[in-house]
Amino acid sequence: KFISDDDGIHGYELWKTDGTLNGTQLIKDIWPGTASSYLNSGCCWISTVEIYDRIYFRGTDSNGSNLWSSDGTEDGTRFVKDFKDPTSTNTQLYVFEFKETLLLDVYLPGNNNIPDRKIFIADLETDI
Repeated sequence: KFISDDDGIHGYELWKTDGTLNGTQLIKDIWPGTASSYLNSGCCWISTVEIYDRIYFRGTDSNGSNLWSSDGTEDGTRFVKDFKDPTSTNTQLYVFEFKETLLLDVYLPGNNNIPDRKIFIADLETDI
């Protein structure tokens, strides 16, 4: 299982666990230092989509919240794509899977405080 946790050194980051203390380890400090990458910070289990032996999730670093993926290793955890509005820090990104297709539900700030919601579909074999 993949979890989000704060060990007091790295902030809330991506971890994996087999349910035991010895089997729990930090995968990657996405936002280095004590800043959190906000993988549902404050909550243990993160929302991920697993397709083709990779997980996809929303991760936050100094560039904002974007799509990230991981194979469960530090080297295999990487930024995938930027879906944020460059004029705002309030972009929200949610990931879903349907028939081995990644669906991205993106809320961008809109006019008059009404969010502009967009759905992106990515065939992981060709698009990402």
